[in-house]
Amino acid sequence: MPEVVRRTWLPTLLFAAPIFAFELIAASDASRKPPVGTLTLVVLIVVPLVWWLTTANLGRISLGRGAVAGAWCGACLVLLPATAFTILFLASGRVDAGMVWGAGFVILAGAMVLFVPIGAGIGVLTAALQGRRLRDTTPARQGDARPRGDRLS
Repeated sequence: MPEVVRRTWLPTLLFAAPIFAFELIAASDASRKPPVGTLTLVVLIVVPLVWWLTTANLGRISLGRGAVAGAWCGACLVLLPATAFTILFLASGRVDAGMVWGAGFVILAGAMVLFVPIGAGIGVLTAALQGRRLRDTTPARQGDARPRGDRLS
């Protein structure tokens, strides 16, 4: 478990901080639903899971793998809450299902165009920072004459 936290805390922080800040700014509306922190909680669950499954448990993180993982995180952070809200609206029975699906599709398309590239950028930034930090701590591969991180003097 410590390895999961060590390799996923940075992308989680980079995704969660702006979302929590946005939730705090939007909290001025008293009738706001869901409550402040709900989307941040989704981030705290989704990002470590997606990041660990796509990059962190596979060894050194390349920039490309970081971009793909960040894009997946961005997509999941749009799709999961949108799916939950759509189901809640449809279950309430107060709205037309066709209207919900139509509006939901337009909102999802716009959000995906926005959040997937932002997520890819966060993934590249995280991969660059973690790659530099983990470069000296990566264990030696079989056949290496010296452990990684050792400098020739």
